[in-house]
Amino acid sequence: MVLVWKMIVVLSWLALLVRLADLRHRRDPAAVWLCVGLAGLAPSITMQLGPVQKFVDGHTALSVDVTLANLLIIIFVLGMNSSFTHQMYPAAEATRRVRRWLWAAVTAGVAVLLLAVTTPNNYAEFLAKLGTPDQVTFTSPTAYLYTGYYVVSSVGLVITALRLARIADRFSARLGLRVFATGGVLGILCGLLRLAAMIDYNLGGHHGVLQGPLVGLLYWAAIVLIFLSAVIPLLDRAAAR
Repeated sequence: MVLVWKMIVVLSWLALLVRLADLRHRRDPAAVWLCVGLAGLAPSITMQLGPVQKFVDGHTALSVDVTLANLLIIIFVLGMNSSFTHQMYPAAEATRRVRRWLWAAVTAGVAVLLLAVTTPNNYAEFLAKLGTPDQVTFTSPTAYLYTGYYVVSSVGLVITALRLARIADRFSARLGLRVFATGGVLGILCGLLRLAAMIDYNLGGHHGVLQGPLVGLLYWAAIVLIFLSAVIPLLDRAAAR
Protein backbone atom coordinates (compact mmCIF):
# COMPACT_ATOMS: atom_id res chain seq x y z
CA MET A 1 0.00 0.00 0.00
CA VAL A 2 2.83 2.39 0.88
CA LEU A 3 4.51 1.72 -2.48
CA VAL A 4 1.27 2.44 -4.35
CA TRP A 5 0.85 5.73 -2.50
CA LYS A 6 4.44 6.73 -3.28
CA MET A 7 3.82 5.98 -6.97
CA ILE A 8 0.70 8.17 -6.90
CA VAL A 9 2.71 10.99 -5.30
CA VAL A 10 5.34 10.71 -8.06
CA LEU A 11 2.57 10.75 -10.70
CA SER A 12 1.07 13.86 -9.12
CA TRP A 13 4.31 15.83 -9.31
CA LEU A 14 5.01 14.64 -12.85
CA ALA A 15 1.56 15.81 -13.97
CA LEU A 16 2.14 19.20 -12.33
CA LEU A 17 5.56 19.58 -13.98
CA VAL A 18 4.13 18.64 -17.39
CA ARG A 19 1.38 21.25 -17.08
CA LEU A 20 3.82 23.91 -15.86
CA ALA A 21 6.06 23.19 -18.86
CA ASP A 22 3.03 23.55 -21.14
CA LEU A 23 2.53 27.11 -19.89
CA ARG A 24 5.38 28.08 -22.22
CA HIS A 25 3.04 27.31 -25.13
CA ARG A 26 -0.31 28.24 -23.57
CA ARG A 27 -0.47 30.86 -20.83
CA ASP A 28 -4.19 31.62 -20.76
CA PRO A 29 -6.10 31.97 -17.46
CA ALA A 30 -7.67 28.50 -17.71
CA ALA A 31 -4.25 26.84 -18.03
CA VAL A 32 -2.76 28.94 -15.22
CA TRP A 33 -5.60 28.13 -12.84
CA LEU A 34 -5.32 24.45 -13.72
CA CYS A 35 -1.70 24.59 -12.58
CA VAL A 36 -2.82 26.31 -9.37
CA GLY A 37 -5.21 23.43 -8.75
CA LEU A 38 -2.57 20.77 -9.37
CA ALA A 39 -0.12 22.76 -7.21
CA GLY A 40 -2.61 22.35 -4.37
CA LEU A 41 -3.33 18.66 -4.93
CA ALA A 42 0.23 17.39 -5.39
CA PRO A 43 1.64 18.64 -2.06
CA SER A 44 -1.62 17.73 -0.30
CA ILE A 45 -1.27 14.04 -1.12
CA THR A 46 2.49 14.22 -0.46
CA MET A 47 1.71 15.36 3.08
CA GLN A 48 -0.30 12.17 3.58
CA LEU A 49 2.82 10.00 3.32
CA GLY A 50 3.67 8.54 6.73
CA PRO A 51 7.20 10.02 7.01
CA VAL A 52 5.95 13.45 5.96
CA GLN A 53 3.10 13.32 8.48
CA LYS A 54 5.50 12.38 11.27
CA PHE A 55 7.96 15.12 10.30
CA VAL A 56 5.35 17.89 10.12
CA ASP A 57 3.48 16.87 13.26
CA GLY A 58 6.74 16.17 15.08
CA HIS A 59 7.99 19.71 14.43
CA THR A 60 4.64 21.44 15.04
CA ALA A 61 1.69 19.78 16.78
CA LEU A 62 -0.51 16.74 16.31
CA SER A 63 -2.93 17.02 13.33
CA VAL A 64 -1.20 20.08 11.81
CA ASP A 65 -0.25 17.93 8.81
CA VAL A 66 -3.82 16.88 8.05
CA THR A 67 -5.04 20.48 8.48
CA LEU A 68 -2.48 21.76 5.97
CA ALA A 69 -3.38 18.93 3.56
CA ASN A 70 -7.04 19.95 3.78
CA LEU A 71 -6.20 23.60 3.12
CA LEU A 72 -4.24 22.55 0.03
CA ILE A 73 -7.27 20.62 -1.24
CA ILE A 74 -9.29 23.83 -0.92
CA ILE A 75 -6.69 25.44 -3.21
CA PHE A 76 -7.14 22.52 -5.62
CA VAL A 77 -10.90 23.09 -5.70
CA LEU A 78 -10.37 26.83 -6.25
CA GLY A 79 -7.95 26.18 -9.12
CA MET A 80 -10.19 23.69 -10.91
CA ASN A 81 -13.34 25.80 -10.48
CA SER A 82 -11.50 28.85 -11.81
CA SER A 83 -10.00 26.93 -14.74
CA PHE A 84 -13.39 25.55 -15.78
CA THR A 85 -15.01 28.98 -15.32
CA HIS A 86 -12.53 30.57 -17.73
CA GLN A 87 -13.34 27.84 -20.27
CA MET A 88 -17.10 28.34 -19.91
CA TYR A 89 -17.49 32.13 -19.92
CA PRO A 90 -16.11 35.26 -21.64
CA ALA A 91 -13.14 36.87 -19.90
CA ALA A 92 -15.00 39.60 -17.99
CA GLU A 93 -17.75 37.28 -16.75
CA ALA A 94 -15.20 34.58 -15.87
CA THR A 95 -13.16 37.05 -13.80
CA ARG A 96 -16.24 38.05 -11.80
CA ARG A 97 -17.13 34.42 -11.13
CA VAL A 98 -13.57 33.53 -10.17
CA ARG A 99 -13.68 36.24 -7.51
CA ARG A 100 -16.64 34.38 -5.97
CA TRP A 101 -14.67 31.11 -5.97
CA LEU A 102 -11.77 32.95 -4.36
CA TRP A 103 -13.93 34.30 -1.54
CA ALA A 104 -15.51 30.87 -1.06
CA ALA A 105 -12.05 29.32 -0.75
CA VAL A 106 -10.86 31.99 1.69
CA THR A 107 -14.00 31.55 3.81
CA ALA A 108 -13.63 27.76 3.86
CA GLY A 109 -9.93 28.01 4.65
CA VAL A 110 -10.45 30.41 7.56
CA ALA A 111 -13.26 28.24 8.94
CA VAL A 112 -11.07 25.11 8.73
CA LEU A 113 -8.24 26.88 10.55
CA LEU A 114 -10.50 28.24 13.29
CA LEU A 115 -12.13 24.86 13.91
CA ALA A 116 -8.77 23.08 13.85
CA VAL A 117 -7.47 25.39 16.58
CA THR A 118 -10.57 25.56 18.77
CA THR A 119 -12.20 22.10 18.58
CA PRO A 120 -11.09 18.59 19.64
CA ASN A 121 -10.34 15.64 17.35
CA ASN A 122 -9.47 11.94 17.57
CA TYR A 123 -6.18 12.21 15.67
CA ALA A 124 -4.15 10.47 18.38
CA GLU A 125 -6.54 7.48 18.32
CA PHE A 126 -6.58 7.55 14.52
CA LEU A 127 -2.77 7.26 14.38
CA ALA A 128 -2.59 4.64 17.13
CA LYS A 129 -5.06 2.32 15.39
CA LEU A 130 -4.02 3.00 11.79
CA GLY A 131 -3.43 -0.25 9.89
CA THR A 132 -5.02 -2.41 12.60
CA PRO A 133 -8.40 -4.22 12.55
CA ASP A 134 -9.65 -1.55 14.96
CA GLN A 135 -8.67 1.42 12.80
CA VAL A 136 -10.99 4.42 12.86
CA THR A 137 -11.50 7.39 10.58
CA PHE A 138 -10.15 10.80 11.51
CA THR A 139 -13.08 12.71 13.02
CA SER A 140 -13.49 16.31 14.12
CA PRO A 141 -15.69 19.34 13.42
CA THR A 142 -12.97 20.43 10.98
CA ALA A 143 -13.22 17.11 9.14
CA TYR A 144 -17.00 17.43 8.83
CA LEU A 145 -16.70 20.97 7.43
CA TYR A 146 -13.87 20.16 5.04
CA THR A 147 -15.44 16.94 3.75
CA GLY A 148 -18.82 18.59 3.24
CA TYR A 149 -17.17 21.47 1.36
CA TYR A 150 -15.24 19.01 -0.78
CA VAL A 151 -18.31 16.91 -1.66
CA VAL A 152 -20.47 19.91 -2.60
CA SER A 153 -17.65 21.49 -4.63
CA SER A 154 -16.90 18.21 -6.39
CA VAL A 155 -20.51 17.84 -7.51
CA GLY A 156 -20.25 21.23 -9.19
CA LEU A 157 -16.90 20.35 -10.75
CA VAL A 158 -18.24 17.08 -12.19
CA ILE A 159 -21.29 18.79 -13.70
CA THR A 160 -19.15 21.55 -15.22
CA ALA A 161 -16.59 19.08 -16.59
CA LEU A 162 -19.32 17.10 -18.35
CA ARG A 163 -20.82 20.30 -19.78
CA LEU A 164 -17.41 21.33 -21.10
CA ALA A 165 -16.86 17.87 -22.56
CA ARG A 166 -19.99 18.27 -24.69
CA ILE A 167 -18.68 21.45 -26.33
CA ALA A 168 -14.94 20.72 -26.47
CA ASP A 169 -13.61 20.69 -30.05
CA ARG A 170 -10.76 18.19 -29.51
CA PHE A 171 -11.12 14.50 -28.71
CA SER A 172 -8.29 14.62 -26.16
CA ALA A 173 -9.95 17.54 -24.37
CA ARG A 174 -13.29 15.71 -24.25
CA LEU A 175 -11.58 12.56 -22.99
CA GLY A 176 -9.62 14.46 -20.35
CA LEU A 177 -12.75 16.17 -19.03
CA ARG A 178 -14.67 12.89 -18.84
CA VAL A 179 -11.78 11.20 -17.06
CA PHE A 180 -11.76 14.13 -14.61
CA ALA A 181 -15.52 13.74 -14.10
CA THR A 182 -15.05 10.02 -13.39
CA GLY A 183 -12.36 10.84 -10.84
CA GLY A 184 -14.65 13.47 -9.37
CA VAL A 185 -17.47 10.95 -8.94
CA LEU A 186 -15.11 8.59 -7.14
CA GLY A 187 -13.99 11.51 -4.97
CA ILE A 188 -17.62 12.28 -4.12
CA LEU A 189 -18.21 8.65 -3.13
CA CYS A 190 -15.05 8.79 -1.04
CA GLY A 191 -16.27 11.96 0.68
CA LEU A 192 -19.73 10.53 1.36
CA LEU A 193 -18.20 7.38 2.83
CA ARG A 194 -15.93 9.51 5.01
CA LEU A 195 -18.93 11.44 6.29
CA ALA A 196 -20.74 8.16 6.99
CA ALA A 197 -17.64 6.80 8.74
CA MET A 198 -17.38 9.89 10.94
CA ILE A 199 -21.06 9.67 11.88
CA ASP A 200 -20.59 5.94 12.55
CA TYR A 201 -17.64 6.69 14.84
CA ASN A 202 -19.47 9.45 16.71
CA LEU A 203 -22.44 7.13 17.26
CA GLY A 204 -20.14 4.48 18.74
CA GLY A 205 -20.29 2.10 15.80
CA HIS A 206 -17.46 0.37 14.00
CA HIS A 207 -18.66 -0.93 10.65
CA GLY A 208 -15.77 -2.44 8.72
CA VAL A 209 -16.87 -1.12 5.33
CA LEU A 210 -16.84 2.43 6.66
CA GLN A 211 -13.74 2.25 8.86
CA GLY A 212 -11.74 -0.06 6.56
CA PRO A 213 -9.60 0.61 3.47
CA LEU A 214 -12.42 1.21 0.95
CA VAL A 215 -12.35 4.99 1.40
CA GLY A 216 -8.60 5.04 0.80
CA LEU A 217 -8.89 2.92 -2.36
CA LEU A 218 -11.54 5.24 -3.80
CA TYR A 219 -9.36 8.21 -2.91
CA TRP A 220 -6.35 6.72 -4.70
CA ALA A 221 -8.36 5.95 -7.83
CA ALA A 222 -9.87 9.45 -7.87
CA ILE A 223 -6.47 11.11 -7.59
CA VAL A 224 -4.92 9.00 -10.36
CA LEU A 225 -7.80 9.82 -12.73
CA ILE A 226 -7.64 13.54 -11.91
CA PHE A 227 -3.93 13.75 -12.67
CA LEU A 228 -4.32 11.70 -15.86
CA SER A 229 -7.11 14.05 -16.94
CA ALA A 230 -4.69 16.97 -16.67
CA VAL A 231 -2.18 15.34 -19.03
CA ILE A 232 -4.48 13.70 -21.60
CA PRO A 233 -5.43 16.98 -23.39
CA LEU A 234 -1.74 17.59 -24.12
CA LEU A 235 -1.23 14.34 -26.03
CA ASP A 236 -2.49 15.49 -29.43
CA ARG A 237 -0.48 18.71 -29.16
CA ALA A 238 2.64 16.72 -28.33
CA ALA A 239 2.02 14.42 -31.30
CA ALA A 240 1.64 17.41 -33.62
CA ARG A 241 5.05 18.88 -32.72
